[in-house]
Amino acid sequence: MNLIDRSVDQRLDVILPIAGNTPLAAVLLGAPQIAGALFLIDKLLGDKINEATKLSYRLTGPWAEPELEQINAASN
Repeated sequence: MNLIDRSVDQRLDVILPIAGNTPLAAVLLGAPQIAGALFLIDKLLGDKINEATKLSYRLTGPWAEPELEQINAASN
């Protein structure tokens, strides 16, 4: 953030919470066995799942009209 020029040049990472929400959804749908399996998978592979569902953006420009562009996964 540049307070003098009133501009921004930031990177934003958004992680979609797929891994953490699926066991709860399975319990609500009446499948506790599946919820247990999903919980174990989340504990074993949670970081890899989060990395796979991460979206990265670059926010640049003046505060009045900033530009938001998605960054390619290969360029992270």
